[in-house]
Amino acid sequence: MGLGGTRSDYTPPYEFLTKNPNFGQTRKHGEKTARIPNVLLVLISARIPNIPRPARRSSSILPCFLVVVLLTLIDESFSLVPNPMPLPPINDLTCIVTGSTSGIGREIARQLAESGAHVVMAVRNTKAANELIQKWQNEWSGMGLPLNIEVMELDLLSLDSVVRFAEAWNARLGPLHVLINNAGIFSIGEPQKFSKDGYEEHLQVNHLAPALLSVLLLPSLIRGSPSRIVNLNSVMHYVGFVDTEDMNVVSRKRKYTSLVGYSSSKLAQIMFSSVLHKRLPAESGISVVCVSPGIVQTNVARDLPRIVQAAYHLVPYLLQHSLLCWRPS
Repeated sequence: MGLGGTRSDYTPPYEFLTKNPNFGQTRKHGEKTARIPNVLLVLISARIPNIPRPARRSSSILPCFLVVVLLTLIDESFSLVPNPMPLPPINDLTCIVTGSTSGIGREIARQLAESGAHVVMAVRNTKAANELIQKWQNEWSGMGLPLNIEVMELDLLSLDSVVRFAEAWNARLGPLHVLINNAGIFSIGEPQKFSKDGYEEHLQVNHLAPALLSVLLLPSLIRGSPSRIVNLNSVMHYVGFVDTEDMNVVSRKRKYTSLVGYSSSKLAQIMFSSVLHKRLPAESGISVVCVSPGIVQTNVARDLPRIVQAAYHLVPYLLQHSLLCWRPS
C-alpha cells in the first residue's frame, strides 16, 4: 500500500484539453452547484503509476505523523542550502505572492522586494498588507529607493475572486516572471467545510484556486518568459490520496478528517504541477515547480482554538529537538 496515490485504474483524457478549452463543467454537492474549468478537471487527474488504491486507510493521525517526522528529519539533515539564502539583485522581475501577510509568504514578499523585485501581494486582507508595506518602507534604507510593492485583493475561497484577479492583472498587458502560490489552510481538527463554490475548503484553497490562478495567468507568464510557477507544498502530501471521483470526500469510501483534506489537497497540487509542466510547450518558457519548505512555524492554524494553536506551534520545536539528537556529528 502506497502512502500517497490516486486511483490506479484512471487514465486522464489528455485530448480533452485541446478539444474543450472552454470553462463550464458542472459539479454538485448536495444542493450546491459549482463550476470549474474543464482544463482543471483534466490537469488534476494525473495518474501516478504502480501505486494501488488502498482498500482501507487508518484513521489514526499518529502513524501519518511519524512518517512525516521521519521524512522531515531526513530532508533537514541532508540539506546543503544556507538559511536564509541571499538573493542577487532582481530589479527586472515581477512576482505575485499569494497569502503574503503572514508566515512564509510575508518573508518571501519582503525579501523579494528588498532584492529589487516588483512584488504584488495577492491577499484577502488588503488593509493588513498595506500596513505591512508601510512598516517595511519605514525600515528599509537600501540605496535610498522605496520598495516596489503593491497590493491586490485575492480570496482563494472564491473562484470568482480568482477570475477577477487574473483578469485585472492580465489587462495590464505586462510581463509576469514569477507566480508563487503560497497561500494555504490546514483546519486542524475542524469538521468538514465547503466553500460557496461547493468544494471542500482544503481542496479549493490549497489546490483548485491556485491551479485556476496559474492557468488564467499563463498569458502574462508567457510575456515574462522565461518565467516560473512556484507552488508551496508540504511533506504531508506523502500521506495524501486523490480519488478523482470523490475529490470532496463525501462518498463515505474514506472517513474525512482535516488531515485527509489537507494532505490530499497537497498531493493533488503536486500532481497538477507535474502535468501542467509537461503539457506546457517548451517554447512557452514557463517552468512549474513544487517546494516543500521543511520545518517552518507559521500561523496556518490561526482560525482554530488557542489550545490547538499552542499545540501546533510546539511541533517545530519537537522536530528540531529530534534533529539535534539524531543528526550525526
